Amino acid sequence: MNEKRVGRISQEVKKALSEAIFFELKDPKIAEVLTVSEVRVSSDLSYADVYVSVMGTDWEQRQTLEGLEQARGFMKNYLARHVKLRQVPELRFHLDGSIAHGMYMDQLIAETLAKDDASRRARGESEGEE
Repeated sequence: MNEKRVGRISQEVKKALSEAIFFELKDPKIAEVLTVSEVRVSSDLSYADVYVSVMGTDWEQRQTLEGLEQARGFMKNYLARHVKLRQVPELRFHLDGSIAHGMYMDQLIAETLAKDDASRRARGESEGEE
C-alpha cells in the first residue's frame, strides 16, 4: 500500500486511540500522565504498533501497559466505529521512552551549564570573557 496513505491512516488511528484512552477508558491501572506518541500501521493494515509515553515509575508504566492490553478489544471496537477501515488492525502496545530520555538529557544539560557557570564565577570571569 502507498506509504503516504499508510501514514495518514496511522495519524487517524493515533487520534482515535488518544480520544478513546483519554475520554472513554476508566481503568485505574492506566496512568493519568500518558501520551500516545506514535502509531505505526503495517502496510497491509493488519497491525498497529502503538507507542505510549508514561510519566511515572517503572511499576506505573507496567500497570499502564497491562491496562491498555486489557482494553485492547474495547479500543479496537472504538477504532471500528470512528475510523473507516475495511479491516481494523490488531493493536500492539509498546512503551516509548523518548520523552523520558529527552527530559533526562535536558536535566544533564542544565546541570552542565550550572557547573560551567559556577566554575566561571569561581575564576572571576564574566560570561562574555573566554
